[in-house]
Amino acid sequence: MRFFRALIGGEHTGGVNASPNISFAGGVGVGIDYKLSPRFALRMSGDDIASSFVAPVYPAGSGNACTTTSNCSAHERRNSRASFGLVYKF
Repeated sequence: MRFFRALIGGEHTGGVNASPNISFAGGVGVGIDYKLSPRFALRMSGDDIASSFVAPVYPAGSGNACTTTSNCSAHERRNSRASFGLVYKF
């Protein structure tokens, strides 16, 4: 059985000097389940997850906070992930 999924949520910068420190994150994924028995299957899937933050141009600790557009830069980050596992159906 094939499947498609959409992921929507938020992401936190984790202490990086950025404003705002929380951003929208979203992604898409696909996968396939290979049935082994009525209750067990093998699952393979992959996702592409994206987020966007405004990060400071200057190094951390330089005293230049990300307060104006002149010392900030928008950054989009994409991460791919693959997984393989065993599925048990109740």
